[in-house]
Amino acid sequence: MPANTQLKPMKLILTQGEGTWDKVITDLEGNIIFEQRGLILSEENTNKEYFDGWEAQLRGLTFWNIVEVERFI
Repeated sequence: MPANTQLKPMKLILTQGEGTWDKVITDLEGNIIFEQRGLILSEENTNKEYFDGWEAQLRGLTFWNIVEVERFI
């Protein structure tokens, strides 16, 4: 990515469904940039540490500028 490129601020949203979870990244106006829905939510990954890891991984990607996070856990 060129040094003079500025990324729009983005929001990471992690939500829970029936035995699944969704990972969505939007701009701050609510436009979807990326989404993965229906990810399997097993018992061993229904803890804060698991989702802390996902949040850290996604925040660390240089092609997204995540400034807000909304999580169910």
